[in-house]
Amino acid sequence: STLKATGLTPGIPDMILLKPLSGFEFKTLIGVISPSQQKIHDTWRKAGVEVYIIRDFGSFEKIIVSLLNE
Repeated sequence: STLKATGLTPGIPDMILLKPLSGFEFKTLIGVISPSQQKIHDTWRKAGVEVYIIRDFGSFEKIIVSLLNE
């Protein structure tokens, strides 16, 4: 696949915040999580890393401000 050819791992969130370690998956209002994304998200959550599904800027802003103020 194109991802493999570029060295990327399918399912990794679109954005990663390093501290606190968190993942962000950006989707449209009707976008769905792929099976490879769900597998990575489940693995990360089991390891204590939160993964957020973001569907609008307001939600992202609220979450990121909260995380940065921890």
